[in-house]
Amino acid sequence: MRRIRTSMSYGNVAAMLALVLAVGGGGAAVAATSGNSHARAATTNLNRGPRGPQGPRGPRGFKGDRGPAGPKGATGPTGPKGDTGPAGAPNPNALNSNALGGIPASGFTQTNCDSQSGAIKDWAIIPAGTGFPNTFTAVNGYNCSGQGIEAKRVSAGDYVVQFVGSPVTLAAGNVNVGGSLANVQVWIVSFINEGPGLFEVTTYDPFNTTVQTHFDDEPFLILSP
Repeated sequence: MRRIRTSMSYGNVAAMLALVLAVGGGGAAVAATSGNSHARAATTNLNRGPRGPQGPRGPRGFKGDRGPAGPKGATGPTGPKGDTGPAGAPNPNALNSNALGGIPASGFTQTNCDSQSGAIKDWAIIPAGTGFPNTFTAVNGYNCSGQGIEAKRVSAGDYVVQFVGSPVTLAAGNVNVGGSLANVQVWIVSFINEGPGLFEVTTYDPFNTTVQTHFDDEPFLILSP
């Protein structure tokens, strides 16, 4: 018993107490000195002090060179067609730009034989003369049916004109001669309908004394409303 008390010095007790506190979660610092030359210090679980200010940011590095451009990618598929935009404003330079409604002038031409608007359905200029063929020959003009125009010479001043496929039964016209007004003579032109689009036309000069019948070959115009 005496031996144990002799070995329990103040330094031993202090070291033991520091160890107990460290195991128990507390914090303490104990320093002890004994009468001999030995000294012992124990420091455990000291609290950390406040964090110091953040240091300045270091210098930024230099930007590297840009790399070469990559190859061009493949062209993508064509996108769908967009909606039709609204119609633009009428042209201010055309006073009748609204009247036609965007339809060209050719769209107002009657191209059928049923029109009752007074449009000319058929017309032709027959270059009559002694050398005109006595069989149907194509001539220039307009036919509402879209088919051809034919004419032939029967005799002096007597011709047959046919508008193929046209239903017209009425015709009018005049002799188509040139010259000055002082030299214009009075001609009589008659039109006899022989069927749809078919007419016999005679040209008659009552003042021509060189022929016995006064029928004479002269170019003439025929038209049908």
